[in-house]
Amino acid sequence: MKDDKKEKSEQRYMERIRLIKDRVVNTRPEMDLENAKIMTESFKETAGIFIRSIKKT
Repeated sequence: MKDDKKEKSEQRYMERIRLIKDRVVNTRPEMDLENAKIMTESFKETAGIFIRSIKKT
């Protein structure tokens, strides 16, 4: 009886893992090109400032 419960529990657990894995593997990443452009410009503008502030410390 306990073995049956344990086995069913393990099967449900493995099924959840499989579903999560499938979702991760089969989901295409999305890109927001406007946000990427803004982030890139921001990194370029602040890169030197950030490095200098670290060196002062």
